[in-house]
Amino acid sequence: KGEVTAFTEEEGLVYNSLRTIYEQPDGSILVALTGGVSIIRDDTVVGFYGIDDGIVNTESLTVTQGLNGEILLGSNGGGIYVIRESGVKNINVEEGLPSDIVLRLKKDEKHNVIWIVTSSALAYMTPDDQVTVVDTFPYSNNFDLYGNSEGDMWVLSSNGIYVTPAEDLIANEGIDPVFYSYASGLPCIATANSYSCLTAEGDLYIAGSTGVVKVNIDEAHEYVNDLKISVPYVEVDGETFFPDDTGGFAIPSTTKKLTISGFVFSYSLIDPRISYRLEGFDAQDITVSRGEFGQVSYTNLADKTYQFVINVEDPVGHVDRRASFRITKGKPVTAETAGKIIMDGVSLFFLAGLLVYTSLYRKRGKPDDKLFFAMIVTNIILSVSEGLTFLQEGKGIPAFRYLMIAENTVYYIALEVFPYLYLMYLDYRIFQDKGRINSRKVPYAVPGLIMCALILANLKTGWIFSILKGNIWQAGPIHKAVFIPVAACFFFMILIAFKISLRVVLMGLVIIASRVVLDLCLIDISSTSFMYTLFLISTHIHVMNRPLTEEMI
Repeated sequence: KGEVTAFTEEEGLVYNSLRTIYEQPDGSILVALTGGVSIIRDDTVVGFYGIDDGIVNTESLTVTQGLNGEILLGSNGGGIYVIRESGVKNINVEEGLPSDIVLRLKKDEKHNVIWIVTSSALAYMTPDDQVTVVDTFPYSNNFDLYGNSEGDMWVLSSNGIYVTPAEDLIANEGIDPVFYSYASGLPCIATANSYSCLTAEGDLYIAGSTGVVKVNIDEAHEYVNDLKISVPYVEVDGETFFPDDTGGFAIPSTTKKLTISGFVFSYSLIDPRISYRLEGFDAQDITVSRGEFGQVSYTNLADKTYQFVINVEDPVGHVDRRASFRITKGKPVTAETAGKIIMDGVSLFFLAGLLVYTSLYRKRGKPDDKLFFAMIVTNIILSVSEGLTFLQEGKGIPAFRYLMIAENTVYYIALEVFPYLYLMYLDYRIFQDKGRINSRKVPYAVPGLIMCALILANLKTGWIFSILKGNIWQAGPIHKAVFIPVAACFFFMILIAFKISLRVVLMGLVIIASRVVLDLCLIDISSTSFMYTLFLISTHIHVMNRPLTEEMI
C-alpha cells in the first residue's frame, strides 16, 4: 500500500545494527542483529532472544526457520543457535560443525535439510540436529547457495559459481560440479557477506564485486547453442592482416612468425573445452579451456594453404561445434591461379588474331571500326594487367607492390571501359547515326565514370582493393560494386542486341551465364578478359558474315 513502518530501538528492537531478515510462513519476520534475533509480527516487535537466553556470541550473520519450526541463528564465531520454546541449544565444531563462523543457513524442505555455509566448508543439518560436513566439495571459501527447480544447488564462492545436484552434496561422494568463472563470461564474482536475491521466476541477482550479475538458474547453461567462433585477424611479424571477402587469410611468403587470434564467444556462463589444429602443420589437436584459448603462434611455415580448425564442446562434452579458417602463405600456383593465367593467355592469343583480321576495316576510319579496335586494345590491357597481378602476388619483392597497385587500378578501369565501348558499338551498328552516339556518350558513360572515380579514390581508401605486406591482394568492402555498372551495360546491350539478331542475344546470354557458373558455382577459374574476348569474337564473326551495307546486322 506504499506505507512504511520503521523499527528502531525505540520501537522495541534491542539494537539498530541489523544483518538480515527471514520471513516465516506465518508472516512473522526474524531479524538477525547485533545482540541476537528479534521477532516482528503485525508491525510489532513481539520477541527477542539474546545473551540472557544463552546466545553467547551475539554477532549474528544469518537466520532461518528450522525444519521443525524452531529458529536457527548463525553467528560469527559461536556456531549455530537452535532456539526453541524449551530453550536455546548451541551447535559448534564440537558437535561436528566445520567452523564456528556460519555465513548462511538455508532451509530446504524438498530435501529435508538445512544447508550450512561456513567459513571453511559446506555442511547440512537434518531435523534431528545432526550435522554432516560435505568434505568432498572441491572448494572451501564459499559465501552462499541457492537451489533451482531441477534440484541443483548454485554455490556462490570467492572464485566463481559451482553448480551441482543437491543429492550429490547430500551423498557426499564424487562431487563433480560445473564451474563458472571470469573465463566463462561471468562479469564479476560474488562479494563476501553480501546478500543476493532469487526471484520466483528463477532469476538470481548476485551482489558482485563490481556490480550485479543476473542469471536464471532454472535455464540450461551447459549447452553451446549460442557459441560464436571467430578469427577476426592474424598477425604476421607484428603486422595485422584481416580476412578477405571469402573469410580466408593470405599472408606473404616472407612470413617468419604467424600469430592467430582466435575467439569463442559463449554469451553464457559456460567454459567449454577448445581443441585446435593448424592442419598441414600440427601433428595433433591441442586442447585447452576457453579461458586459456587466445593467440596461437607458428613459425617456419612452408608456402602453401593451411586450415586452422577449432572444435568446441561444453564442459561435459554434450555438443560439438567446428569452424575452419583458411590461411594461405605466399601465392602457390593453385588450379584457380593457373586457370586464370591460362585463360588470360588464350585471350591475348585471340585478341592478337582479331587485330590482324580487322586491320582492313580499321583503314576505313568508320566509328564502329574505331570502337571495335578500342575494345580490342582495352581488353588486351585488361588481360595483361590481370595476368601480371596473378604472377606477382605473394612475391616478396617490394617494387611489386607498387606495380600491383597500378596494374589493379588499370584493370578495374578497363573493366568499366569495355562494356561502355561495346554498348556504343552496338548502338552505332543498329542506327548508323554518328549524331546519335555523340549524344549518348555521356549518358552511357555516367555509371562507369562514377565507378572510375571510386577506383581512383581507392588509392587512398582501399574500398575496392588493397595490396598488403608481402604483395598480397585483398578485396575491399565494396569490391563487388565494380560489377554493377558492368552488369547495367550488359543489360542494355542485350536489349539493343534484340534488334540485331536473336542468335546474338542467345550467344551473349550463354557467355555471361558461363562466366557466372564458373565464377560462383564451380571453381574460381574464370576470367573477365576471356569473357570479353568471346564477345568480340562472336561479334566479329557475325559482322564478317553480313554485308557492310546492311542497316541491321
